This record gives sequence, C-alpha cells and structure tokens, in this order.
Amino acid sequence: MKILNIAAVGLVVGLLQACSGTEAPEAQPQEQEVANDNPGQEAPDRPRAQVIQVPDDDQTMEEAMKLGQKTLPAFAERLANPASDEDSFSIKFNLDPSGDTEFIWASNLKKTATGFTGVLDNEPLSPKFEAGQSVEIPEGDVIDWAYTKGGVMQGHFTTRVLINDMPNEEGDQYRQMFGW
Repeated sequence: MKILNIAAVGLVVGLLQACSGTEAPEAQPQEQEVANDNPGQEAPDRPRAQVIQVPDDDQTMEEAMKLGQKTLPAFAERLANPASDEDSFSIKFNLDPSGDTEFIWASNLKKTATGFTGVLDNEPLSPKFEAGQSVEIPEGDVIDWAYTKGGVMQGHFTTRVLINDMPNEEGDQYRQMFGW
C-alpha cells in the first residue's frame, strides 16, 4: 500500500480560502495531517491536508507517477528559469525509500547535482521526519511536481488521479480551484 500525501491540495485550498473567503470541498481522508506552508513555524488554523492510501497495483496512479518522472527535466528547467507568472514550485517524492512508502510534498526547492533540496510541507507519518525539515531529495525518488503558472496549477499528476476518485461535486470544486 502506498501512502500519498496530498498536502499541496490542502495548502492551495487554505490559501484560496484565506484570499477569497470561499469554502473548501469537504474532504474524507483516512488520516489527516496539518498543512503548513510556513516551514519551521506552527501550522495555521485551516483545512488539514489529506493522506490517502493507494493500492500498489493501481495502474492509473503508476502511469501518473511515470509521467511525473518523465517530465521532471522540464520542471527543473522551469524551476531554474521561472517566467514572471510562475511560482509555488514543489515536488512529491518518496520520503523514506528504505522504509514504508510515503509520498509527500516539499517546497523551497533548490536543484542539486543529484536531485533537489527542499523543505517538507507538512507533518509526515514517519516519525523520522517533521514538517519544516530540510531534506535532500534524490531525483530518482521524485514522482510528481507542481507549480502555478498564471494562477493555474501545472503538473500534479498524482493529485489529478486522486481528484478523479472523489465524488463528482468535490472533485469539480478542486478542479475549479486549480484552474483545471
């Protein structure tokens, strides 16, 4: 079983609510974690990020992960040379490849010779890590990426799969918030 953290969804929903006063879709996660886009600080009081368990043999999710990996070089180029309307760069990666599979989002990214450095966006399930912690992320552990271009979320391939599995009204609300 893979554990997929969709913290970036929680972060975006919280930011959109704060800016617009709109209601976020009601989430039905199996477990919840606090989304935190202020690494190193206590998370603000707002919607919690979802953690969803996905079967290892989910072919649609496997395809989304492969697409994230395949297009990672283009993402790295955007990160290195963002256009004026591009921001909020983040990647989803396997937090602890030697342990249980937990995919989580990191931001405040810098490209390195072997991958990226970043900061964990929220509290992981693994007790070895914590929200706001700086981590080194080998390129081979990255399964997804995201950034905003002109207010529209780019990438988020695994999130798109998860949203497609939500009830129609809830999924439509997320699609609208992401500009999809």
